[in-house]
Amino acid sequence: MSNVNFDIESIEYLYIFDYYDFPLSFITKKINGKYYFFYYLDFETYFVKALSIKDINLIFSDISTRSLLENFYNQEDFFVLYKNENNQYVFNNISKFEIEHNIRATDYFPENDSTFQQDFITNRDFETLCREYTSIFSDLFDNKELTVKLVDRYNSHSASANIVIKTINLLNTFMDSLKLHLNESNIFTNENMVLKPFTPGSFNINFELVKSPEVSFFENDAQIYFDDFIVFIDSLNSKDVNEVYEDLIFEDTKIVKELGEYYSLIKANDISVSIENNHNKLSEITVNEQTDNFINSLQSLTNKLTNSTEIVETFNFEGTVESASNARNHITVRTISGSIKAKFSKAIFNDIKKLNRTVSISSIIQGQWIKRTYLDEDENIIDTKYEIVEFQQSA
Repeated sequence: MSNVNFDIESIEYLYIFDYYDFPLSFITKKINGKYYFFYYLDFETYFVKALSIKDINLIFSDISTRSLLENFYNQEDFFVLYKNENNQYVFNNISKFEIEHNIRATDYFPENDSTFQQDFITNRDFETLCREYTSIFSDLFDNKELTVKLVDRYNSHSASANIVIKTINLLNTFMDSLKLHLNESNIFTNENMVLKPFTPGSFNINFELVKSPEVSFFENDAQIYFDDFIVFIDSLNSKDVNEVYEDLIFEDTKIVKELGEYYSLIKANDISVSIENNHNKLSEITVNEQTDNFINSLQSLTNKLTNSTEIVETFNFEGTVESASNARNHITVRTISGSIKAKFSKAIFNDIKKLNRTVSISSIIQGQWIKRTYLDEDENIIDTKYEIVEFQQSA
């Protein structure tokens, strides 16, 4: 980030979400190959975040602005851009900025019910933007092709057969699990992952999703993309372990096993791994202590859940919707006891995806959910999950 030169006056805007005499929150067109999110604090000072696929998905998930900033606040690449005593814009990480200026960045976050309403460039409402944004970021989304680039310490054009096989196994396991997950929601696809010829530079393993030559039994087949895999890899250092397990890998222990074995192999062989499409870097697997700890925690969680005791209870609930997504099955409800992340039942989520039912952000929600509590052998709580089986919102 420190190597990026921002001239605020010459920035080109892709979206402007808030405006008062000048843009207050916005997404830039690409700067040095990346999109950036800006949020104005005060006195020519901005929060700035380089956007990954998962960040863009989050922005357009109809999340409250405060929840969005709270999510960014916990990520390493969330910075403050401000003018120094020489009247030049400089970057600082959040924690250093807070100490040097004796402030709390979260004090500058908006109220809980604040949401983006429109794009001031096109005057399109935010609901429309949420349906169309992947076409605007077409260089990042709807990836039918994917390249996993393996680079060894010598930057050679060869790779161990074992590592190549493990790379293929990881992708294959993930995509098979994705299709099973979709099938459970009565969503079916007629596409399969195939391997394309290897290419040098350093060693590229190329994948593509293609339609099966077999005749489909389903009238409207869904398309699948590599986007979910990219988001999963991009989340290894920035997301809560439980969230990755539940939301990004469909609670599939086979993916955890494949990932653990793959990571151990690339670490032992000093291999760097990047995820690309058309030479555009989309994510990477970083070998460091943070990733070590994350994968260990993910493996520990799955082991504990496999051997846990489940307690199932049903409760009525009432609260305010903080965030929700009709792309991914998740909702955050602010109740009197705090914010709770939940999922919808499969039947309800199918209705939401088909737009037969809608969920309104910052509105009161009432209903019934199933609470599942998982205990280890010492009766300590390992995990708690909520599934909404009934709900209603006032018009």
